This record gives sequence, C-alpha cells and structure tokens, in this order.
Amino acid sequence: MNIDSQITEKIVKRFTKKKIPILCLHDSFIVPVEYDDELRTQMLKSIKEVSGNNNIQIKRKNIGLNQINKWKYIDREYYLSNIKEVGNKKVKRTKGYELRKKKFYNLKS
Repeated sequence: MNIDSQITEKIVKRFTKKKIPILCLHDSFIVPVEYDDELRTQMLKSIKEVSGNNNIQIKRKNIGLNQINKWKYIDREYYLSNIKEVGNKKVKRTKGYELRKKKFYNLKS
C-alpha cells in the first residue's frame, strides 16, 4: 500500500503542478478526456520511479480521445461514430461540483 500511495502522490503532484484536475478512485484516475495520454505517461513514469519496474500494463476503462484520433485516417467510419459519442455526452453537474470547479479554476489564475 505504501508503494501505491507513493505512485499516486507523484501522479497527483504532476497534474496539480500543471493545473489539470485529477480525481483518484482506489487504483484509478479520472482526468479530462484531452489528458488521457498525459495520464498514461505520468502513470508509467511514476511506477518506474517508485518501483523500478518498466514493464507495466495499464488498463483503460473507456476509449480515450487520442485512441479515437489515431483511427481518423485508418477507419473513418469508426472514428466518426466514436468522436460523436465523446462530444455528445451530457453530464448533469451538481451545484457542489460546479462550485468546486469554479474554485479550482479561480486558483489557476
């Protein structure tokens, strides 16, 4: 557990330093979709720094924006169907969430 917490601390510090919101849930992270590759990079970097292990597989629950963009020229139909899905997700935000988001972005400036 100590190793996990050291890895998590490094990832959160890097995102916080770049002023990118990040949410930790057990052994998972949630970031805005445009930072999905950045998250994977930081996870691999932090794991290597803490454990010395360079051969780690990171699972992704959903398709990331960069994964979809890689298909743009290979399979246009796949790209178009998935990019619409990413952009059309309507999420209802609570007042508490909106307040915390506003405070976060006010700290950025």
